[in-house]
Amino acid sequence: MIRVDAHHHLWDTRRATYPWLTAELAAINRPFDIRDLRAAVVSAGIDATVLVQTRSSVEETVEFLGTPQPVAGVIGWVDLTTPTIGESIAALLDGVAGTQLVGIRHQVHDEADPNWLDRPDVRRGLEAVAAHGLPFDLLVRTR
Repeated sequence: MIRVDAHHHLWDTRRATYPWLTAELAAINRPFDIRDLRAAVVSAGIDATVLVQTRSSVEETVEFLGTPQPVAGVIGWVDLTTPTIGESIAALLDGVAGTQLVGIRHQVHDEADPNWLDRPDVRRGLEAVAAHGLPFDLLVRTR
């Protein structure tokens, strides 16, 4: 039997800003890289993991695709509002490690508009995600 942890993050606070790393998360406000991930999954007896986006960044998604074992899949980010979202998703899937893309996620709770998910451009983006056979990982908090 293979044990898969479906949710891990990598981040590098030296290279990017992570607004969600608030003062209450000071204990983890440091770079967390593939070596840290490997150590965590080995100590927990996990065989593979799914790497989940940490920023609203296509560049981060591209960087995550191709991450070696224990990463078996990537939940990435694309701009759901762009008119070319279908092409954006296709480009990620057609890349060298496109088979690792297993879903798309967006931090909906960071959007100022409480009806953001109901906007026509966002709905069109969600339809494009579904048309490519990818699930949408909805991240929300109560307002």
